[in-house]
Amino acid sequence: MSFDDIAEATLIQPSLTVVSSPVREIGQQAGKRLLSKMNNNNTDIQRLILAPKLICRDSA
Repeated sequence: MSFDDIAEATLIQPSLTVVSSPVREIGQQAGKRLLSKMNNNNTDIQRLILAPKLICRDSA
């Protein structure tokens, strides 16, 4: 089992089961928060939890 769904996880035998983080959404949220902070000078701490995804493969 591994974290982050890299292409090599499917190439090895048995293919690895992975916990995949929503990297695109993480980047989008980081960009939105950065722009908001730059425009509003907002210093409030914000917490955001993005759900990971379990991708079951042969190693599960």
